[in-house]
Amino acid sequence: MHVATILSGPGAALSCEAAVELVRGRWECGSPVWLDAGNVVDLPVEEYPSDFAEVRTQMHEAGLDIVLQPMSGRRKRLLVADMDSTVIGQECGGFRFGLALC
Repeated sequence: MHVATILSGPGAALSCEAAVELVRGRWECGSPVWLDAGNVVDLPVEEYPSDFAEVRTQMHEAGLDIVLQPMSGRRKRLLVADMDSTVIGQECGGFRFGLALC
């Protein structure tokens, strides 16, 4: 069992809700668990999808990020962020993902 986490940034061309529907249409997923309504969602995935790289590319093109992690032993304990552009994007002229959950 795995979990796919989808993250949305400001101005994303595809909403996180639409991304959930896209992923659920391609993979066998459980019910979404919203970590931040409309912005970050976990989707349980039974098996590692063979087309993950293709889906990740589609997500990046739409301004979203997606990560896939094993469910077993998964605990959110550490947040790593690129503070220069994630938090103060208005001063840096853009938004980039700099998030890792370990």
